[in-house]
Amino acid sequence: MLVISASQHQYVKAKLWSPNSGPVPPLISISAAAMLPAFPAVQLCAQHFHLSSVGQTNEAAIDQKAELANRREMETIATIAMNAGLAVQNYAEWRGGGPSLPSRIADQFGPGFSRKSVRFSALILASAFVAILSAGGLIFNAGWLIAIVSTALIANAVSQLAVSAFYRKIQPGTASGILVMAPSAAWALSSTNNQLGWLVYFLGPALSVPTLVLLWLAARRVAR
Repeated sequence: MLVISASQHQYVKAKLWSPNSGPVPPLISISAAAMLPAFPAVQLCAQHFHLSSVGQTNEAAIDQKAELANRREMETIATIAMNAGLAVQNYAEWRGGGPSLPSRIADQFGPGFSRKSVRFSALILASAFVAILSAGGLIFNAGWLIAIVSTALIANAVSQLAVSAFYRKIQPGTASGILVMAPSAAWALSSTNNQLGWLVYFLGPALSVPTLVLLWLAARRVAR
């Protein structure tokens, strides 16, 4: 930072106008002497621009932090809503006598899947599994995990609607899945920081099938 005192100002001015100051052209001497009073103004301008740039940087950092906090808050609310939508769908499915596996699939895995305790355990395990994955996505800022869960839930709701259309009979939990669970999952998908892009639209439905099989097997073991 340039600071020129009054004594330095007089010294430089005297040297520029001194006949013993060397071969300094008169035009340069006059120009330099004329610029001396402007140095304090230049100094003030430099301070002003420095403070302005620092202020703008701080404001940008504050705005960025506020935007990140708002995004995280919206992501958290949407994820909670998604889990609440799943709970509503599970309750409606349970009240309607579900969930139930197709008879051919149930026969391949052995008897016992139609028992009430097994169906209830499957709902509890599915809800807990989704809640754990959602919490992990929020805690570790893994938006892709929440995105995969949300696409899996949307695929589940659409598949229930397709099964209802195929059998021409509304399956338990279909209406709540389409009207409640799917919209809340879509909200979570749009609110999360998805680092995998379009890949989650494939991973969610693809991983949901083996996950459901494992959950049903675990439910039968738990309900013994």
